[in-house]
Amino acid sequence: MTTIDKIFFFAVFAQALFPLVMLVKLFLRRRTAVIKREVSFKYFRSYQGRDSLPEHLIVHERHYSNLFEMPVYFIGFGVLVLALDQVDQVLVALAWVYVLLRLGHSMIHLGSNNINHRAIMFGGSCLVLLMCWFYLAGKIFLL
Repeated sequence: MTTIDKIFFFAVFAQALFPLVMLVKLFLRRRTAVIKREVSFKYFRSYQGRDSLPEHLIVHERHYSNLFEMPVYFIGFGVLVLALDQVDQVLVALAWVYVLLRLGHSMIHLGSNNINHRAIMFGGSCLVLLMCWFYLAGKIFLL
């Protein structure tokens, strides 16, 4: 594996690892909510009665779910690029821009939750992901 492959791999790895970090954060938020009696421990048996959850917990749970939507396409893209041995400087740059946009999206979603700023980060990450796929398709088509 070349150095550029490793740099690309670590972008994909960072995006794949991020949900695990957010899972720990979500667990700690849930535990704190139970301790503070903001939510009943029984809620976690069937996850029914979501209306009774505090907003901060709903936001964290929704954010965690979001990490298994668009980012999955990025991880699949990354695996495909590595398997096809198609890593180049453009894909490395796009991959890291994607990861940074997703990190920014997370910081906004779990912080100020400013919808306009969040939409810019989300839209930007979607655009970069689209560029990744089309760039790869172009490389393969031109082979």
